[in-house]
Amino acid sequence: MSDSNQVRILVAGVRPTVSEVRDGETLADLAKRLTTGDLPLDRIESFYVNGQPVSDPSAYVVRGGDSIQAAQKHVGG
Repeated sequence: MSDSNQVRILVAGVRPTVSEVRDGETLADLAKRLTTGDLPLDRIESFYVNGQPVSDPSAYVVRGGDSIQAAQKHVGG
């Protein structure tokens, strides 16, 4: 994996992750591909890339070098 093709993913309460991105991959596609029990990207309420909010993850094309921050949805009541 080349550094120029990697993103860093930071989710509150989860260990930071580094992942390779595919050409033309959207943030929503990346989240779907990487979701696991340890990395619950399907439960994200808000995404930020390089400190800027992303209003539509299915429209944002991820680029190598991006830093993705995310906040999980709160569950319960």
